[in-house]
Amino acid sequence: MNRLVQLIDSTGEALEGDLWDFYRLDLADVFRGSLSCRRVLMFVRRLMDEPWSRLRAELRGADWLGYTPEVHEMRDLYNMSGTHAQISANRKPNKKHFKQAPVVKQRASLSIADFPAARLAAQINN
Repeated sequence: MNRLVQLIDSTGEALEGDLWDFYRLDLADVFRGSLSCRRVLMFVRRLMDEPWSRLRAELRGADWLGYTPEVHEMRDLYNMSGTHAQISANRKPNKKHFKQAPVVKQRASLSIADFPAARLAAQINN
């Protein structure tokens, strides 16, 4: 009962709203005696797996609202890949593994006629 009272004190509105939205249970039934604390805590555990649970968002942080665990894993992987790219970009390259790229001479400027599509259009129009 103490755990439930603490949970109601800290997240009462979110808990009450989720119990009604997901399970059609009235939190006041605990105090009326028609709903046990053990059963409410079982539903609380289930609510922690619901992506749209306001209770879950309030306990874990607002950025959890609407996100499934898979989305959070993808976000974490994305963040880790960015960190890895940043670390890789800042380290000194190992010259043994890199070959010198050949130097290619390029024209000073390109005109529209240099592109294959422009040549094809010129042939069609003539």
